Amino acid sequence: MVTAAGMIKRLSSLRVQLVLLVVVAFAPAAVLIFISAQARRSDGADHVRSQALSLAKLTAVQYEQAIQSTRAFLLPLAQVFAAVPDLGKVSETACQPFFAKLIASDSQLVVVAAALPDGTVQCSNQPSTGRSASVADEAFFKTAVATRDFALGSVTTDAVTGKTAILAGYPIVAADGSVRGVIYAGLNVTALSEAVVQAGLPQGSFASIVDRTGTVLARYPEPARWVGRSIASQAGFAELQSHPAGVTVDGRSLDGTAVVVGSIGLSSLGGPAGGPPQAFVSVGIPTSTAYASADRRLRTDLLWLLAVALVAAAAAWFGSGLVLGRLRRYVRAAGSIAAGNFSARTGPPYPSNELGDLGRAFDEMAAGVEERDREIRVLNEGLERRVTERTAEIEAVNRNLESFSYSVSHDLRTPLRAIDGFSQALLEDYASTLDEQGKDFLQRVRAATQHMGHLIDDLLVLSRVTRSEMRREQANLSALAESVIDELQHAEPQRRVEITIEPDLQAVGDPQLLRIVLANLLSNAWKFTGRQPQPRIEFGALRDAAGVPTYFVRDNGAGFDMAYADKLFGAFQRLHSPSEFPGTGIGLATVQRIVQRHGGQVRAEGLPGQGATFFFTLPA
Repeated sequence: MVTAAGMIKRLSSLRVQLVLLVVVAFAPAAVLIFISAQARRSDGADHVRSQALSLAKLTAVQYEQAIQSTRAFLLPLAQVFAAVPDLGKVSETACQPFFAKLIASDSQLVVVAAALPDGTVQCSNQPSTGRSASVADEAFFKTAVATRDFALGSVTTDAVTGKTAILAGYPIVAADGSVRGVIYAGLNVTALSEAVVQAGLPQGSFASIVDRTGTVLARYPEPARWVGRSIASQAGFAELQSHPAGVTVDGRSLDGTAVVVGSIGLSSLGGPAGGPPQAFVSVGIPTSTAYASADRRLRTDLLWLLAVALVAAAAAWFGSGLVLGRLRRYVRAAGSIAAGNFSARTGPPYPSNELGDLGRAFDEMAAGVEERDREIRVLNEGLERRVTERTAEIEAVNRNLESFSYSVSHDLRTPLRAIDGFSQALLEDYASTLDEQGKDFLQRVRAATQHMGHLIDDLLVLSRVTRSEMRREQANLSALAESVIDELQHAEPQRRVEITIEPDLQAVGDPQLLRIVLANLLSNAWKFTGRQPQPRIEFGALRDAAGVPTYFVRDNGAGFDMAYADKLFGAFQRLHSPSEFPGTGIGLATVQRIVQRHGGQVRAEGLPGQGATFFFTLPA
């Protein structure tokens, strides 16, 4: 199973990146193809809109031709019947064969009949059935009588023949201007639908003829399903009525298919002059047809682009092997040099190109590195020898210094003890013969010798903590601090100092050396709070976000000026005179050396008269 890290490593290889670069280079071409396809789709949509409107106009022409043909058919009949004095007395047996012969010559008609002014059908092309029929309620009849002009009705079932047809009538007007009846004919709906087909609709398209009330007069395809249905409640019908001169809209067909619809209103046949259209023609072409050519071109272009990209990627993949093979030699040679084998080379022959130049330069660099390595080895051997010799010399010097320190300490202590002892003897045995000034001189001699003794002791401690071997172990700093405070309180039981020690403070280090640190810091705090009426000394720790502690000793004693903080940890550096606070100036230097030997740091903060705080760290 390929892991995410393995997949990232594969994708980051030079070979894969080269192939990806080649593939990405074809991205602009793909973008141009999509832009061109979008432009072709837009052109295709415009073409289909134009085609839909053109087909609607062509269908309208064919429909109006059928209507005009019907009008031309009815006009002479109306004129003939206008000459009949009394249409009600016309014999049905006389006119029925005449009408039957007329209708046989026109396949678009299903009925021809004459109706009296009250709407009663006087005669038709059908033989009499013995019962009367009436068209008085038909829209065409009422319109023809009212306008005395040709009138077109809607799809209805003929009262005589019982067939579905579009009825159209022409009034029979006598010479005196009276209406003696209406001669009418029924247009075959199926024939009208076939006329729509003759407009040459694209595959999947539809064409509809709708009257002004929204009733479908003709429909292709599926005329039987749609003819006679009303679409007056649909939004598209209102759009159609508002643009009788012609309009194209994007919408959906009656069965929900996305289409581009072109619509146009028919002439006011049978209506008043200048009136609204009596019917509308709509042609819908599926949107898929509009984009079919552009989509086919897009698929073809993308397939060609994909094929070319695959060929280019394959060429980059296999061609990169020639380059990567040489680069792998360079990588292996570089890895060998990194591992310490400075004799590694890429080796000839070198190609006569940039890779050859790189290989030659690499080998020259490797030869130089190998030579430098030999020189460094020789220098290191000499350096190691000199370091060994110098280390031995330093160890000998340290031993001599240590011996000298003890010797000096012993040799200095003897005369110092003698001076101190004889000075004390003089004070005790000859006090009566000495005046006050003489006694004062002897006291000063004794104080100087004792201070010198303390100074020698502190120097020996400083020398030991610098050279002594460290033993790292877990140390309880709180317990060490408590033992130091106990000693200080035992030495001065009369003092009352507020002591605060944070419990169970742990650190890793040499317990003896850490006790010396705390002894120096706490004894200083004890000493410098000697003149405070309510002295306080605190030992605790501050912790950072990671929980690493910084230990501190805080007091409210004499404090110091931060301008001289850099002198605090120097040997023999004092910020107060011996008359104010006694001391040798070695304690804080000892603290700094011990903390530094543990890998930590020490610093101080203070203000004159407001106390001081000493911080130190002890890395684990």
